[in-house]
Parts: sequence; structure tokens; C-alpha cells
Amino acid sequence: MKQYLTSLAILLVTLTSFAQAPNRISYQAEVRNASNNLVINQLVGIRISILQGSNVGPSVYTETHTPTTNANGLVSLQIGGGTIVSGIFSSINWGNGPYFLKTETDPAGGTNYSITGTNQLLSVPYALFSNASNNGVPVGGSEGQVLTNCSGVAIWTTGGICPGSITALACTTATNTGTLTQGIAAASVSSTIAYTGGNGGLHNGQTVTSTGVTGLTATLTAGSFANGAGTLAYTITGTPASGGTANFALNIGGQTCTLAITVAAPIGTLTALTCASATNSGTLTLAVAASGVSSSVPYTGGNGGTHSGQTVTSTGVTGLTATLTAGTFAIGAGSLTYTITGTPATSGTASFALNIGGKTCTLTRTVALPVGTITALSCSTATNAGTLGQGVAAA
Repeated sequence: MKQYLTSLAILLVTLTSFAQAPNRISYQAEVRNASNNLVINQLVGIRISILQGSNVGPSVYTETHTPTTNANGLVSLQIGGGTIVSGIFSSINWGNGPYFLKTETDPAGGTNYSITGTNQLLSVPYALFSNASNNGVPVGGSEGQVLTNCSGVAIWTTGGICPGSITALACTTATNTGTLTQGIAAASVSSTIAYTGGNGGLHNGQTVTSTGVTGLTATLTAGSFANGAGTLAYTITGTPASGGTANFALNIGGQTCTLAITVAAPIGTLTALTCASATNSGTLTLAVAASGVSSSVPYTGGNGGTHSGQTVTSTGVTGLTATLTAGTFAIGAGSLTYTITGTPATSGTASFALNIGGKTCTLTRTVALPVGTITALSCSTATNAGTLGQGVAAA
């Protein structure tokens, strides 16, 4: 017997009126023969069954049609409008799915159905559900929506696309682009977060404000998940109020995680550095190694930013070093403590040219002569000059 092939294309048409909606689903198929040639302008026999639960599940409705293909090899018919074999189309509880559409075709126009195909019905016109509100099917979809079987649950959707879902969202492995700095508006900053288990559905995006470091917003544009693994790109905007860690509580596709991004303190700056008002601790003495010696230099106008510290060698009296450890300026007034080490080569004034936070001044410290010491004193070998007499003033 000559064999034929048929290529099926199910068209689920969205009805545009709630009132008096027909219990029909528009269906179209392209019929080809074994040589892959279209069967043109020919009567064909088609049997259609609605199966429940799986592609081999029980039939809840069966009907037959005998349409004629057109010049393009297409047949068009209305499911629910054929010759009924079993079941009642209008009584199908579409929310009790999933449902599958089984088609059997006889290209010769009879009932010798030699070609079989089965496809899952992922969505049906919402008007078909308007008569089923008492059967546990959700009602109230907007005009133009379809009630869609999403993982076995009937949900109103646009275009038959199920809401997006994922199985895992990995904030801890996010790839961050750009930097965030306290007090500076974010520019070209984003975080790309990987996910797995995407169902290919839509998501509405989201906007999340930061905690910890406030003043920032992470925004994800609406779109769709990939099927399986993919990534989501959040754009970070705003001006961080402080340095530290900005946290964003993400909630998308049924999964949650916290995105953490470091906010750096700004480069530190000052408006004034006053060496003349330094508070000095310890003393410096010629040829004696400095110990416990420091100078605290006051400043004003700190911006709360960081500085890398500095190391300054002395001039005038050489041999000394003033060292400031890296740190952070206060916001407003504060002081910087320089530790002084080394051994002064001479007595006099040691000068340190400080340059920090965009300001300069010269710190000076006095280096004293040491207290004089001897190793022995011999009075018995003293050399005497002049004479002393009783009652006579020494001269």
C-alpha cells in the first residue's frame, strides 16, 4: 500500500469576545505523500481525538472530518464541529489536563486511517473556559488571553506562554562589571547572575533597592528565561551613601538569593593639614634610636575617603623616618598619627615634608644633645693651680 505523510500545524485561535463564544478550536494541517509532495485539491479523511493525561491517555472526545485539501495542500477545520464519535466537546474540563490532540488521517478520503500523530495541547482559546467556571477552572482572564496548561495547571497567559520559572539562582557566583564608590553616581555598573532550570517562560523583571549600603537600585528588564541554564543581567544605578557592602534581595522565577556588591570609599581628600598644631609624643636625641616617638597632625575637611599612608625621610637632621599607616579620613575634622623611627645623625631640627589628601605641610621635631656622661673620675691625680691661705681669699 502506498504510504503518505502528514505535517500537522495546530492553530489555537484566540477569540475576541466573551459573549456567545463557540466551542471550537481552529485546526489546520498540511498533507504530503510519501514522496513529500503536497496532496492538492483532494478529499481526505481525518479522525481527531482529545486524550487526557498523556499521549497514550484515554480519549475524552473523538470526531471525524472529511475536508478537501486546497491548492497548497492544506486542510482547515474546526475541532468540536465534526461528526461526533464519542464524548461531548463542550463538557471537557480543560483545567483537568494536560490534554493531547491525536490525529489520524486517510489520504484517500475514507476511514482507513494509516497516518497518526499526537501533540500536546498547550493552550486553548479562553472563551472555551468561560463555560467551565463551575468545574474548578480559573476565570477572569483579560480579553485576548488564553488559558494555558503550565505544568498541569491552567493559567491565563498572553500568547499561550507560561510564566517563567527557574530551579536555582546563583548570586554568589555573579559576574560584576564596573565599580561602585561612595558618593559617586554609578555608571556602567551591572551584575550578571547565572540560573539553571529555566522553563523558557516570561518574567516581568524586577527593581530592587539596596540595603547595607543604601542609595542603589538593581534593575532587571522584563524578558524570558532560557530553556535550562542562562543568565540575568541586573543594571545597578544610584549613588552609594557609604562604603561597605550593598545587598540586593533578588526574587525571580520562584527563586531568591542575595546579591552582594562591594562599595569602595572614595579617594581621600582634605581641605587643610596643620603641621604647626601637631601634638608630639616622645623625645629625639642625637645618636639615640627613637623609641615611642610620634606626632599627631590635625586636619579639617576630610571626605571620608581612603588614603594609602606615606613614609617621609627627614631633612635638616637626617636619619629619621615619619610613617603614616594607610587608612580612611574622617568626614570633617580629624588627625593623622605619624610614627617616627631611626637614629638622628645630629642635633637640631628634623623636618618632614608631609603630602596627604591633596594637602602639604612641614612637620618639625627638635633633636636634643645627649646628657653628658664619663666612664671614670680620678681626683687623686688632680692638677692644682694657685694657693689657698687661712683667712685669705682665693685668687
